[in-house]
Amino acid sequence: MKRYNLKLNILVTLSLCLTGLIVFGIFHFFHLNQKKSSTDIHLSNPMELEFFETAFKFNKKELDLSNKNVVAGIIPHHLLAADLLAEFFYNLQVKNYETIILIGPNHFNSGNSDIITSNYNWQTPTVLRPLIALILIKFMV
Repeated sequence: MKRYNLKLNILVTLSLCLTGLIVFGIFHFFHLNQKKSSTDIHLSNPMELEFFETAFKFNKKELDLSNKNVVAGIIPHHLLAADLLAEFFYNLQVKNYETIILIGPNHFNSGNSDIITSNYNWQTPTVLRPLIALILIKFMV
């Protein structure tokens, strides 16, 4: 009788665990495939202008790039290193760049492609508007 009760307890426990996993899997599947609410803007975090102005107040290593043809740069993408980001763009201001292309990681694996882009505006202390036509041309070339 004890063996029967033990087997029954194990069977019930495993059945409950399996049912829970199935319910969780179904919920997770539908939650991930659910259409996101359509907005036309990505939000920066932080969005306060003061944060970015503070980053520019740190001492910066000044580089003489006036005689250089800068075509690319690698910078950190986390705002923990905001002073390094500010230093990079501070040194670029000697030339008037018409277009800057930013490429970053896809931390949340959004989309169904190796490379994704967005036609949404990016809300920072100001609004950055993407040049979708330029982005498409660059990827096609």
